[in-house]
Order: sequence, then structure tokens, then C-alpha cells
Amino acid sequence: MISRSNEARSNGSMRTRRSGAYGRSAERQERNAAIKRDYEAGMTQQELADRHDLSRAAVSYIVKGRTSRGQAPVVDAEFLTITRLLEILSPLDDGARERIIGYVEARLRSEASAAEETVC
Repeated sequence: MISRSNEARSNGSMRTRRSGAYGRSAERQERNAAIKRDYEAGMTQQELADRHDLSRAAVSYIVKGRTSRGQAPVVDAEFLTITRLLEILSPLDDGARERIIGYVEARLRSEASAAEETVC
């Protein structure tokens, strides 16, 4: 008797069948980049899965920065935000960066204290 995993391998797994001609090509990388852009623009994972003929789980792996086998690291949202912030601030001189970071920090603290007062 063939086990379920061997049967899936002999018939081609869902991932293999659904990824079709994409394989591991530049075309697949372009598709994944488009999926990430559309997801950031507000499309749901199910809409993206339907559009690209993928499972929702496959789309989830793509938007989280993982491969289907979990080999690539998941990019943390906080880390991504810090990276973007540093890129935005990079053209400015040290003084301007310090002023902006100080202003943002003060705003975040005042919003946090206002939220605490509302809850209490």
C-alpha cells in the first residue's frame, strides 16, 4: 500500500501541480513580488490565491517571506519598519535624524499615555 505522502509524491503534490509553469524561475520571483505588492496594497490572501491559482497557504508563505518548506526567514514587522525608517532617514544629517526620532518618540509616548487614560 502506498502511503499518503508517497502517493502525493508520485502524483505530484498540490504545490507542484498548482505552481504549474512557474517552477523556480525568474517568472516565479516576479509572481511572488506581485503577490507581495498586491497584499500590501490591501488584497486578501484568498483573492491573491484565486488570482494566481495558488492555495491560500501558499500565498501566506509568500507574503510572510517564507518558502513552502519554511527555509527562508520570516521578516518581522518591527524589523521591517525599523529598516524602512532607517532608509527614509539616511539622506538626512545627524541633527535632523535626531530631531525626527525625538519628535516621533514624543508623539508615540503621548499617544500611549492618552490611550492608557482612556482605558482607566
